[in-house]
Amino acid sequence: MKAKTYYAFVFLLLALCFWSLHAETNTLENKNLKTYREYSKEAVIASEAEFTLLYFHASWCPTCHFLEEDILNNLKKMPENLTIFKVDFDKAEELKISYDVTVQTSMVLLDKNGVLIKKWLGSRSMQDILEQVKSATNSND
Repeated sequence: MKAKTYYAFVFLLLALCFWSLHAETNTLENKNLKTYREYSKEAVIASEAEFTLLYFHASWCPTCHFLEEDILNNLKKMPENLTIFKVDFDKAEELKISYDVTVQTSMVLLDKNGVLIKKWLGSRSMQDILEQVKSATNSND
């Protein structure tokens, strides 16, 4: 009986180790701070990306959560010259006024000097975001 308990414990411990390793890898991949991060004025200024996309996200918005999950799952498809900043729709009054944003899931594409290139509503996938950016910037990425 002791041997079975011992082997069960060892198996459980190994399974837990492998699971935590996998979870840590996924977390690191999904937190690619160069391409997708929380908005702050300082972070946008410090960004070296050629293009900045402000994604107005609300914590209570199911569509926002689905889109964020798709963004995180597809960060590897994102061109290196683009950074997406997740803007808290409920707190960013100044930005909403500046870019005339009235709806969560609004997207505001800026060049590296902060000049507005394009604004749109309701992207539902990373693929749609990339197509919008490509068409607005004539980028081949």
